Amino acid sequence: IEDRTKTEILDLLNDRTLNFTQMINTSSKNLLDKILSFLDITKIQSGILRLDFMTFDIVELLDAVSQNQTSNMTRQNVKFLIETNGIDTKIEGDIKQIARVIDNIISNAAKFVHRDGVIKVSLEETILGIDSLAENRKENAMQISIYNDGPNILEAEMDRIFESFEQADGDIAR
Repeated sequence: IEDRTKTEILDLLNDRTLNFTQMINTSSKNLLDKILSFLDITKIQSGILRLDFMTFDIVELLDAVSQNQTSNMTRQNVKFLIETNGIDTKIEGDIKQIARVIDNIISNAAKFVHRDGVIKVSLEETILGIDSLAENRKENAMQISIYNDGPNILEAEMDRIFESFEQADGDIAR
């Protein structure tokens, strides 16, 4: 084998090694996040979960979260779209908790989307009515909807999917 060919092979191996290293890094971060989510469930159940509110751009968060699913989406040739509908995309909330929820939903959307399909996130401004004994007021809010062209979750399964470690239907092929 010529020296030039050896160099090209080594470059290819280096690119593949870098790609695998990046995949391992992303998978490790995702696994750590799942472990932390599990620990947070314990905190929620005991009433000691503390939320850290801050203002952030939801589109930047969506872009970052979608990068976690790049290998799934690339393999299936899936497009990821964000529709802001012309609204202000700055929101206030706990960025880590919101990222976990959105990552979980986008991860599921990536598992069940059709090949050459689309995962679309739509942002809409809405009014949130807050009724309590102390106050009756309305606040601006943002509705985040995530769609894919894969199989829909049955209406009867909707309540169950928000329970810890639940799945809508074990028979749905991934």
